[in-house]
Amino acid sequence: MNENHLLMFTGTECPHCEAMRPLLAKLTFDTGLAIEERDTWKHKSEYRLMENYQESVGDKECDGIPFFYNTATGGYLCGEVNYKTLKKWAEGVI
Repeated sequence: MNENHLLMFTGTECPHCEAMRPLLAKLTFDTGLAIEERDTWKHKSEYRLMENYQESVGDKECDGIPFFYNTATGGYLCGEVNYKTLKKWAEGVI
């Protein structure tokens, strides 16, 4: 199985992550792009992976969830964002 290059690091029952799910569904419907969710609250290995990506971007303000990372471009988003921003990130514009 190939790893998706669009990752969303989440936490079980995180209200900010839950708020983003309708936008993820819209993105997939509109563009065909899917974002792979990785649960950092249940899986320590996913938490460590998220920490590595967060450290690599060097943004001290970006240390929580949801955290979005594009492994193809290195682009990232922190926290809740609007649909326009999410789409630009997923398409590699930001």
